[in-house]
Amino acid sequence: MSKRIILLTIVSSLIVVAIAVGVGLYTYTNIQTDKSYENAQKELNRYITMNDWYNFEIHNMEQSILSFYTNEDRSVIGLAEIDVTTGYLGSVTKQVTPDEPFDFVVLEDGETEYIAVHLKERPEDVVYLRLNGDDVSKDFLVNDPDN
Repeated sequence: MSKRIILLTIVSSLIVVAIAVGVGLYTYTNIQTDKSYENAQKELNRYITMNDWYNFEIHNMEQSILSFYTNEDRSVIGLAEIDVTTGYLGSVTKQVTPDEPFDFVVLEDGETEYIAVHLKERPEDVVYLRLNGDDVSKDFLVNDPDN
């Protein structure tokens, strides 16, 4: 065999090995990410049930899981976030105002701010929710009028 064929065989083998290693690392990373989300979800559920809370909603974000929750008589609402990589769990609760049509709770996580709104009176009739800040106003679709 010539040197060129031997060299081509070695290079081809190295390429195949590199592709196999890349696919293996990609698969391993995805499995670990799924386990991180699974573990974070279990920890968040443990926190919620241990404190006798009940979830309104749970949202999976890029690096965290958010839970909007309440207590049994719905006199308190709360918002919790757990980071899927570090396992850090932060939460905030707020007493519900009985005579208001809605309540909200704000959770600040460094540079990110989460707002959860509990619409108490006929939430199915609310189409848009507008949040007004100092220099920002943003509308959120709550119930699509076409549905």
